[in-house]
Amino acid sequence: GNPLTQNVTPAVNYQHFTANVTITNLLFEPQLKDPTSAYYKSAAATIIAMFGNIFKNSTINDTYEGCQVDSFSKESSGSATKVNAICLIRVDASSPPFDRVKVYNEVSLSTSNITVMGVYHLQNDSLYINGYNEKYPVSPFSTVEPIINVVTNQPVGSGTLQDFRINFTATNFYYTPALQNSSSAIYQADARYIFNLIANALSSSAIRNNFKGCTGISFKPTDSTSSTSVNLICKFLPDNIIKYFNEVLVYRELRAVTQTFTLLGNYDLMSTSVYVNDYRELPATTTPPITTLPPIIGYSITFTIINANLSTEDPNSDEYKAIVANITKKLQDLYNSNSLKDKFLYCEVTHLRIGSIHASCNCYFHNSTNINSDLVQNAFIEGTNTTQLLGGYYQLQPNSLVVKEYPADVQPYQQPYELPYWAIILISLGVLLVMILLFLCCFLLAFCLKRRLGSYKMEQSPYGEYFSHLDLRKHY
Repeated sequence: GNPLTQNVTPAVNYQHFTANVTITNLLFEPQLKDPTSAYYKSAAATIIAMFGNIFKNSTINDTYEGCQVDSFSKESSGSATKVNAICLIRVDASSPPFDRVKVYNEVSLSTSNITVMGVYHLQNDSLYINGYNEKYPVSPFSTVEPIINVVTNQPVGSGTLQDFRINFTATNFYYTPALQNSSSAIYQADARYIFNLIANALSSSAIRNNFKGCTGISFKPTDSTSSTSVNLICKFLPDNIIKYFNEVLVYRELRAVTQTFTLLGNYDLMSTSVYVNDYRELPATTTPPITTLPPIIGYSITFTIINANLSTEDPNSDEYKAIVANITKKLQDLYNSNSLKDKFLYCEVTHLRIGSIHASCNCYFHNSTNINSDLVQNAFIEGTNTTQLLGGYYQLQPNSLVVKEYPADVQPYQQPYELPYWAIILISLGVLLVMILLFLCCFLLAFCLKRRLGSYKMEQSPYGEYFSHLDLRKHY
């Protein structure tokens, strides 16, 4: 049978890797979201066969077992289809470690520099092998250092990226314990799929140009085995067009593009389960209900990373955003896997300092009598092997950890309205033009008056001029 769909025996070890590519001549149709449709099966079979031919003629030909299409999604332009596949190789003591860079280059060579794969034309910068891409080595599909961040638009204005925590429950999304493991294929596939669903939904909203992607996703079980609670953080860049950019606006735009919180892609939503930064609206009743989540408490967590350097404190730079996404994800994993996981909500990175990275973070929990800063600090120490290693990657400076409690009931941030730079330039030019015109008017007025006065001196009297015949020189 296919080892991708069977339980493997303990005597054999297998390793998954991901392959992602965008096909420009495969038009995305709704049937590609339905694995039972003939269109889906035909496209998937063709793509699997093509990947098979490539990998069987590569350095992993002896260990390659097969691939399966994990999902199809619509490319932002709408004229192409993104393919996400999960492939399998055997691993034993004699096999070399999987080299994603080498496999990437072999796939690139086999597809004429990522332009053609059989009957399909490829977008030449769209290939990712286990998260590696030569143009963008740190990828949204990385499994070694997971950063899942879907960016759909270019910045529309100046400002600072704002994080909005979004919660919802999908009633037809079956929960599995593998969703607690961020390195599992199921977790990564479902995380990518939900990020794409959010991006596609917001692409038709009024805040589509402000949306900059999502990250930091976590899954939790509910009372029903057929439902899963989803918690993720999405980033938005406020501009000078929308005067007040806050959770109320994001909440209402999400409601508009999910059929009043009932449908997100093929997921059925529990309409009363959707929150944005703890904000929710319920239908009006005789007695207005309380619409906030249970009280939450925040803790400021700071620490220093000594095996990585930051060259810029610009929060909009790719380097800064990649490190923020990595640290956020590792903090989420840490608190989702320790004794505080039932009370844990989410973490966010508030600032990074250049050089050896000094990270300032906020982590939020359900408030209760049995949680305090000591418990939060001890959970961090335990999850980092006595403040040595965060997420198995970031080496921490000993004794750099500081955890402090602070109020979490911060009022929503409202972006102050400021004139865009182009409006300021136009106003300045208009003022300058008015001053020039005023000067010209004054000059022309003075010139005309001067000419008019000069013309009076040249006019003769209507009576002519009279000269006396008396010669006064004769009398002296």
